[in-house]
Amino acid sequence: MSPSPPCPRSPSVPQAPSVPKLPARWRPRVPPAGAQPPLLMLDPPWTPLFKEQKVILTCAPPNERVPTLWNINGRTREGTSRLQFTPSSTGRYSFQCWRSWSEPSPPLKLSISDDWWVLQAPVQPVLEGDELVLRCRSRWDLRPSSVSFFRNGELLRGPGGQEDTLLLAPAQRHHGGRYHCTGRGYWSRFETKPNEVVVHELFSVPELSVEGSREPPEGSNLTLVCVTRSSPLRPPVTLQHLFYQDGVVVGGPQGSPRHQLQVLALRDSGSYACEARAEAAKVQKRSNPVTITVRRVPVAGVALAAQPPRGAGGPRVRAGSELPCGGGARGPLFSPGTGRVRTSPWPRDPATSCRRRGRRTVATTCAGPPTASPRPTAPSCRSPSWCPWPVPPCGWRGRRRR
Repeated sequence: MSPSPPCPRSPSVPQAPSVPKLPARWRPRVPPAGAQPPLLMLDPPWTPLFKEQKVILTCAPPNERVPTLWNINGRTREGTSRLQFTPSSTGRYSFQCWRSWSEPSPPLKLSISDDWWVLQAPVQPVLEGDELVLRCRSRWDLRPSSVSFFRNGELLRGPGGQEDTLLLAPAQRHHGGRYHCTGRGYWSRFETKPNEVVVHELFSVPELSVEGSREPPEGSNLTLVCVTRSSPLRPPVTLQHLFYQDGVVVGGPQGSPRHQLQVLALRDSGSYACEARAEAAKVQKRSNPVTITVRRVPVAGVALAAQPPRGAGGPRVRAGSELPCGGGARGPLFSPGTGRVRTSPWPRDPATSCRRRGRRTVATTCAGPPTASPRPTAPSCRSPSWCPWPVPPCGWRGRRRR
């Protein structure tokens, strides 16, 4: 009987790195309000370092009386806030430290090399706005000459003199890449292996959020929020926020990420954006534009009333005289009030009169309280709904004065 074929193995799925199981007294408790994870520092603060080179790790803030738990490549050991370590083999090392009252520190990655020459970069994560320093170093601390620096295979600087350090400040996202250096040592020329450098964002690109509709009606209020996310690799930085309408600053700089537009009018329509600035790091980012269109609200239910004096022949109004009138409307933009009605035999505005060549006409206008736009059409004898009082018809010939 032939043996059955082996069962096919399912493809391996990469697993997340396991977190070492901590003793009960080292498991994080609820930290005090405002407490931050400890910061792990390395001296010398470079990567890669050389084999058998002594390094000192510090779990900041340093305090010799506070017990510290260390994790080196998944193996834990107890100690104080300072740890001396000498790598005995090449490769990559991962370090973390714990305090009994805190979460673990962000992991610190260190590479160990046995080459004669290396290009060293900061071992701490580099964020936007930092100073990015790169060094061309030898195992015996020899000073090279005719040093050139390359990023992604393209020449950045050199060759020239004994400048074995390259400074990029302030660091920006596009400064990330694969760096290496070339030069002349004591005996011959050299070229280092590439070193991958990553520049992390200090905070995310802002997003302009609108609390409410992007087509609000006139007279309403609208709140804009500039939303950003800080990097988990560093405590949050203080940001200043600015708000733009069609490229013009309408709010800020201010610490609050919120900006309120009150009693919107048609002129408030436009393209809005926000900008976040970290003044200390000289980093600023602007959001994508958001279009806001303010909708016109039609005025409805307008009514005017006047009480002209009554004479023997009925209500009469002398040309040029004034009489009280009341106006009101239903809606957020038209408030009821009182005003004066003025009659003029020769109004200047042709939109408020009916004029015929060779004849005198009487036009009626209403001077009410100021209202926000939209404004109703000025009353005239052609708009009977706006003139509830008796108005002579167009073409009426008044009595001429002698």
